[in-house]
Amino acid sequence: MKKFMYLLNILLLLLIPTALYIAVENDTISYRTNIVSSTKMIKTTILVDRSNKKKEIREEEERKREEEALEARRLALKEEEERKNKEALIKANAVKSASAVTKVQVVEQIGSLESSGNALHGDGDVSSSDSNVGDTTTVIVGSSEKAYVGYKFSGSMSAYGRDCCSSNPDYWGQTASGFNIYTNGMYYNDSEYGRVRILAASKDDFYLYSVIQVNDPIDGAYRAIVLDRGDKNIGIGRRFVFDLVVESQEWARLHYGVHRNVDFEVLRLGK
Repeated sequence: MKKFMYLLNILLLLLIPTALYIAVENDTISYRTNIVSSTKMIKTTILVDRSNKKKEIREEEERKREEEALEARRLALKEEEERKNKEALIKANAVKSASAVTKVQVVEQIGSLESSGNALHGDGDVSSSDSNVGDTTTVIVGSSEKAYVGYKFSGSMSAYGRDCCSSNPDYWGQTASGFNIYTNGMYYNDSEYGRVRILAASKDDFYLYSVIQVNDPIDGAYRAIVLDRGDKNIGIGRRFVFDLVVESQEWARLHYGVHRNVDFEVLRLGK
């Protein structure tokens, strides 16, 4: 019996430390597992927070871009409205000025021509309903004689494009002077007057290379040279005094139209 108890004590002494070691090891493994899980959760939370932050930054940048685009569109609309108002004011002033002065001059000039038995140049038209300035066309002619250097007069002016006036592009821009406005542009470098605009005029009124001072209520003052011939509507006393070269036929139709009450002065006749 004593021997059995001795062996039992020895066995217990061996089993107790082993059981304690196993328990401690299990607790350590569980602790480590919990630490790893917690670390993963923290990393995941950080990644989610960073992703949300980046998303918020992108959304804020997109919102700012949209606001800037809206502001740019608003400013563009405001500038366009101001430009139109300015053009309308210029046109209204031109019509008012024409009503106060120009029409009286027309009546006096026509009256003097009729009394002397002379007629206007061309077909005698002095009005037209097609215009982008005012309600009436005013044409002033100083006399029925040919133009001369220093000759001043007023009237309407139309425009045509550099791509005029053929369905075949090979013939676009050919002028009566030989200068090609399609390939060379709508300006001419004159040896005496420098860079000038280009006009079409009636051969009955102006030689080629005549230089005209133009004072337009819309486009302002500039010099132009006669390098081309116009149709039956172009000429002093006709529907349009001159035809001005612009960028294209479409631009002439959509943006230029007819400029009325333009003042002209002959600076040179021919070369």
